[in-house]
Amino acid sequence: MNRLCINGAPERARRFTSARFGPAKKTLDKIVRPGYNMRMNAGDKTVNTAIVEDEEAEAVRLGELLGKYGSERGLVFNKRVFSRAADFLSEYSGDYDVVFMDIQLPDLDGMSAAKKLRERDAGVVLVFVTNMSQYAINGYEVNAADFIVKPLAYESFSVKLDRIF
Repeated sequence: MNRLCINGAPERARRFTSARFGPAKKTLDKIVRPGYNMRMNAGDKTVNTAIVEDEEAEAVRLGELLGKYGSERGLVFNKRVFSRAADFLSEYSGDYDVVFMDIQLPDLDGMSAAKKLRERDAGVVLVFVTNMSQYAINGYEVNAADFIVKPLAYESFSVKLDRIF
């Protein structure tokens, strides 16, 4: 399974130069920082996505928007939904290309969860999706690629994702 490569995460970059991808020169179109016009491997169309959202309706809506975006851009989003940040962190193994995270969660708030995520994986793309816009500035502390305010509207959502992919 192909993945995105993020500058600043050399341990992940080495994975892309493994035998399953062939010679390194064919491996990446470009290595970039999160949130700065990411490029996927040539021919790669799968994006492993974690959605950390406790409200089922919001998680479904986000999944629908990702599906629409993917169909317009030729991408397939493999989505896994976590309703609790603690469950997401306990199962996290670095397999995700992008994480969409709510800030207001029942057990561990999204900002604290993001800090713990960054201790494990500095390179995964992190996007906050929340109705708590007052926390947007705090996203810089965890190198969030973007901050999407609920309710989700496709037009603004797609513009933000265009900056990432």
